[in-house]
Amino acid sequence: MAEKVAFLFPGQGAQFVGMGEDLYRRYSLFRSIVDQGASQCPFDLKKVMWEGDEKELSKTAISQPAILVISYATFS
Repeated sequence: MAEKVAFLFPGQGAQFVGMGEDLYRRYSLFRSIVDQGASQCPFDLKKVMWEGDEKELSKTAISQPAILVISYATFS
């Protein structure tokens, strides 16, 4: 019987200011993926994630791409 693998990713509400910043600074692959994802947003995603406030980051239009980008970069 083959082993099954599942990946669980956080959902809205898991975001926080500073999320992923340490990994971004430390790992070039992570940085590349975040840069690519952030470039697709009509706002400065990295600035909001790392310098914004919780209220702004909690807006659905911001938190969803933020969580997606960080989750994908972490998975990679």
